[in-house]
Amino acid sequence: MSTSGQDPSGGERDPPQMPRKKRGPTTGVVSARAGVGTPGANTVRYDQTAQAFYQDVREQNPLIGTFQNRLGSLIKSTIPVDLPDWNHVPAQSVAALMNSIHNEYNFVYEHPESGELVPADPIRNEIDIAIIRDAKRMRRGQKSRLSQLFFKTFCGSKDLAKNETPEGYNQEAWLKAIETFDSPEHKV
Repeated sequence: MSTSGQDPSGGERDPPQMPRKKRGPTTGVVSARAGVGTPGANTVRYDQTAQAFYQDVREQNPLIGTFQNRLGSLIKSTIPVDLPDWNHVPAQSVAALMNSIHNEYNFVYEHPESGELVPADPIRNEIDIAIIRDAKRMRRGQKSRLSQLFFKTFCGSKDLAKNETPEGYNQEAWLKAIETFDSPEHKV
């Protein structure tokens, strides 16, 4: 008979593995509270060379959510899940997404000659293109995760999937996603 720390052959057993931690859905609630009253919380620096977004204030307060987290949560709430790809997203949804982003954040960039951070109004079109590029990538990832959830967790069963809505999605959006994933046109 083996003891709790040994296997039958007399050697030590590996400790039982805990389930892997998974990142939960982004809601922006914690980050919104952390950013209130913090100077620079809504300032996003755009790097033209890397075509990337940075928030310098996060070095002082890491609780402030990133611009990318907020963009992801806005995509989840404004872009329908059941659309086949980004080309089918209505212009109104893209406009609502861009308006929300530009209302919440101030974009700055480093002026090439002076090296100072200046408002990014002259390069807004370039910034919008970069935001849409990131939004396409994020939406594709969100849809892929939902598809994996449907096929792996619920084994492709509509009845099982209908009973459990994923966190961060409303029931109506999840039901549309189920119909999309269950259709013969959907490719895994």
